[in-house]
Amino acid sequence: VTGVQTCALPIYAVDDDQSYQIAGDIFQRLNQPLASESIYKKGISKFPESGVLYNELGVLLWEQGNDEAINYWEKGIETEPNYSKNYYNAANYYYFKNSKKYSYFNDT
Repeated sequence: VTGVQTCALPIYAVDDDQSYQIAGDIFQRLNQPLASESIYKKGISKFPESGVLYNELGVLLWEQGNDEAINYWEKGIETEPNYSKNYYNAANYYYFKNSKKYSYFNDT
């Protein structure tokens, strides 16, 4: 764990949203989702207009089976509408959840 912290801390010491994204991704790849989630949330609190951080947190939650992921993708769309991955992941969410809310075609 100490080696991981030493590796990730200099990355997000730069203090921009991309640094928080990279640090969160590192912990995610090291199978430390709680650390990853904490970093993404800290980044969002410092950079609330960062679509990429909302997307990464949504992906992390979705991989854990947590439906709260859609809230982060929707917030990412709201705050940074030019960041396309939030649209992509939200569309996939609604497709796989078979949601009538955003379904273009429905069988009823």
